Amino acid sequence: MSMTNETYDVALHRAAQYLATFGKNFCESKEDDSHTNLEWVVGDHLLRSREAPGGRQLILNGEELALQWVGDRPLQLTLAGRTHGEVIVWMHHAAVQNGLSDYEFHLHYRLPSGPIPHDYVYPRPDAQRAEQVCSYRDNAQ
Repeated sequence: MSMTNETYDVALHRAAQYLATFGKNFCESKEDDSHTNLEWVVGDHLLRSREAPGGRQLILNGEELALQWVGDRPLQLTLAGRTHGEVIVWMHHAAVQNGLSDYEFHLHYRLPSGPIPHDYVYPRPDAQRAEQVCSYRDNAQ
């Protein structure tokens, strides 16, 4: 399944929520919620979570729509064809394999696209649209 422009934008935004919840689960909580904020890496087209103890971090590759777990046991998961529920299970296993506590996907805010259904399937990214959106983010920095 390929995606329309809107579908890619929604998929990218939804995928970014795993990085925010990584911060919520594994980084020291800050009153201003900054432990959940993200950093765009210009030129590499990567979105990074805050760093958790031990240098652990979650990265979203915007072009490939893939998660990369940085830690003692680096792991990667391509999202295309996977459900939101499958990603949550992967996040749990990645956390445990990297010596962290259980991962919970719980948003303390509302997404413009609404809650992510458990059976939501991430589509395969359209290379042209992915490059365009990532370039926009590079330029915004």
